[in-house]
Amino acid sequence: MNINITTFQLGPIGTNCYLLEIDAAVLIVDPGGDAEVLTNYIATHQLTPVAIVLTHAHFDHIGAVEQLQHTYDLNVYLHEAEHSWLTDPHKNGSSGMLHHEVTVQVSPPVIRGRTSKHWGFFIPCPAYPWTFTRKYQSCI
Repeated sequence: MNINITTFQLGPIGTNCYLLEIDAAVLIVDPGGDAEVLTNYIATHQLTPVAIVLTHAHFDHIGAVEQLQHTYDLNVYLHEAEHSWLTDPHKNGSSGMLHHEVTVQVSPPVIRGRTSKHWGFFIPCPAYPWTFTRKYQSCI
């Protein structure tokens, strides 16, 4: 099993985006913009995207989500406290900070952690089931 993490600075303010690769499967984290940079990398390295994970719903983390969702038919995972941000361009800041408004459909709810500040997702993948966990810190 080969594991690789690649970091890109994307979008209008160069927000970190991560590609977590296990063999040919890749999890996209916080695609803030510049979807073509990611799609070119994914194609060049012959990767198969399995999901998009958002650490939070600010415009600089979601700018490329719609295009990647459409290109790869991916589920999007985000803590439920910020689900409403993804459907409201004023809450997520895209109406004022980007050249377009971003609205995103979110996938199933989070897995509860051991406290209210811990969360995770189980992301089904044919080769490897992914479990992604994080301590939640509200941006609200």
